[in-house]
Amino acid sequence: VANGGEIYTLTIVERAGMAQQVELNAAAIAAALNDKGSLTLRNILFDTGKATLKPESSKELQLVIEVLKADGSLRLEIQGHTDNVGQPAANLTLSQQRAAAVRDYLIKTGGIAAGRLTAAGFGDTTPVGPNTTDEGRALNRRVEIVKK
Repeated sequence: VANGGEIYTLTIVERAGMAQQVELNAAAIAAALNDKGSLTLRNILFDTGKATLKPESSKELQLVIEVLKADGSLRLEIQGHTDNVGQPAANLTLSQQRAAAVRDYLIKTGGIAAGRLTAAGFGDTTPVGPNTTDEGRALNRRVEIVKK
């Protein structure tokens, strides 16, 4: 504002937590597989107690298909994991069925050769978070891809 030849500046600073949104892409998947040998796919979703993929899972699975098509020699193991809610034997079966559902999607939808993909279920045997909280159980319900 100009006032008799003087200039005043008003600066407003709003404090907020830094929000970082990282969007997974095919290059990030390939880099993780090359660097670490594995990657947790966080947006592979199933109904509770079922092995049917939800439609929201397709975006991330399409990225995996892209990576597999870009590297014809890449072989993956799809690993299914659950939280500890329910019986251990049922969780093991469910995790195997979910890993197989992801494998089937990659084969049928992506045209990936079946011989390049294996599926394994681990049930609740390898938690990455505490099963005592909702957040921990959510972390434990996951699908991982492992370079073979």
